[in-house]
Amino acid sequence: LQEVTISANAPVAGEVFGQWTGTTQYVASVTSSNTTVNMPTQPVILTATYVLPPSITAQPAALTIFSGLNATFNVTAGGTAPLAYQWYFNSSPLTGATGTSYALAGVTTDNTGNYTVVVTNLYGTTTSSVAALMVFSPPVITTQLANQVVTVGGAVNLSASMAGTAPFSYQWFKNGGMVSGATSGALSFPNA
Repeated sequence: LQEVTISANAPVAGEVFGQWTGTTQYVASVTSSNTTVNMPTQPVILTATYVLPPSITAQPAALTIFSGLNATFNVTAGGTAPLAYQWYFNSSPLTGATGTSYALAGVTTDNTGNYTVVVTNLYGTTTSSVAALMVFSPPVITTQLANQVVTVGGAVNLSASMAGTAPFSYQWFKNGGMVSGATSGALSFPNA
């Protein structure tokens, strides 16, 4: 037997050497691009195969939606199959989120945060860019105005409590007409 050194061709951009295929029983290391072959008396055919680590070709997009709606993040990745996916929310893995998309039904402000996906195959790992989800809640008055009775010259203080996504804008009305300059969360008449 004669020992012969073989080297694989330089890989195309993005590829990495995978392994030698063919009559590999004569190869010292099938996973090394530079190795030796113990040549038998008959010809030996070996092929250098190349693989692609995962790469993300379409990143998940940031979303801004109102609470109660649905949100879906999508990713497109390439590389040598099989590819595996794991979605993360604020750096914590999401249980069962192992596909090319991640869907949320009826989002709340608790879902506001950063989403990423890690794509892996046998030859590497890549992480997507951050896709931020911003969930807005429409304004809701949580404490309504209370009727007040005062004597002439007495003080009247009106206010309401709000919930929802800040910042809030206010405009007070009297009998259906706007009260000029009344644009804060409280309205006072010191001398009614």
